[in-house]
Amino acid sequence: RAREQLRRLASYDGLTGLPNRVRFQEEMARRLERAPDAPLALLFIDLDRFKNINDSLGHQFGDRVLVAAAGRLARALPSEAYIARLGGDEFTAILSGAGDAASVARNLLDAFAEPLAVEGAEVVVSLSIGISLHPQHARDPSLLLQYADSAMYYAKDAGRNAWRFFHPDMVARVSRRLALETGLRRALAAGELSLVYQPRLDLADGSTCGAEALLRWNSAEHGQVPPNEFIPILEDTGMIEEVGLW
Repeated sequence: RAREQLRRLASYDGLTGLPNRVRFQEEMARRLERAPDAPLALLFIDLDRFKNINDSLGHQFGDRVLVAAAGRLARALPSEAYIARLGGDEFTAILSGAGDAASVARNLLDAFAEPLAVEGAEVVVSLSIGISLHPQHARDPSLLLQYADSAMYYAKDAGRNAWRFFHPDMVARVSRRLALETGLRRALAAGELSLVYQPRLDLADGSTCGAEALLRWNSAEHGQVPPNEFIPILEDTGMIEEVGLW
């Protein structure tokens, strides 16, 4: 029993009971080795704004939301799909064959249109889903996962509650996003953030009745970065609170 328990701890997520990242990687490698040319789709699934749930309702409640979300994902996926939890609020699913990946993604979004019931409360959770295809996009399991992850970020940029297929152009954009996120983590201390003020006018008499403070980032590495590019990163990473106080 002890050996079995250790084996399970090494291969399965202790919270949701789903296969973990290690077990998922083993399963992907096994499938691709067994059928190197067989089509399959990899779905990278992320819960939108899950950090807000943890921050506002606590990590214990957040864990229960994850369990409820994992159960709904498993029920909404085709019976032959292989679902795993990679960690945090990230899940992945392997679909044999690639033809119906878009349909499966739409079904998942529809399944989360209804709130999750957690401890007598209703919690609204949406999904962002990225899809990579074997062998069209890659043959390597790690690359397929990376590409599906990149497509998921595009789904988030589209407004969340969306799905996207991977496209090679996404790699450069995701790399830039990661570079901007790294730069933002030191931008405040480095004095790269500043404010400009936009007047607010009283339309009745044309007088100035206030001003709106607008954030600007002049990065030493990236130059003047547009607000619509860096503010969503601040929000996604939680850095917006520190910058807002500043």
